[in-house]
Amino acid sequence: MSKETKNQNANGNGDLPVVSESYDFVNPNHYKKGSKEVWEMMLDIWGVDHFIAHCEMCAFKYRQRLGLKPDQPIERDLNKAKWYEAKADELRNSR
Repeated sequence: MSKETKNQNANGNGDLPVVSESYDFVNPNHYKKGSKEVWEMMLDIWGVDHFIAHCEMCAFKYRQRLGLKPDQPIERDLNKAKWYEAKADELRNSR
């Protein structure tokens, strides 16, 4: 991959934004809508069983692509997978 390609943003124009060390890649602020996070709205709309399945599939997806994203640490996707696994376990155990 060329240096120019690596530095393009989603629109293909300009450098990628610099992200601070404290940025939360698992639950960023843009996931919050009003008083609820998007996952909480999904739980309300589709119910516990479907949301648990969603969590399991997302964890699987993140684990399958560990180390495959260029210029991104493996820990980023691993932490996302762990979040989904923990959320599925939490919901299973809260019944």
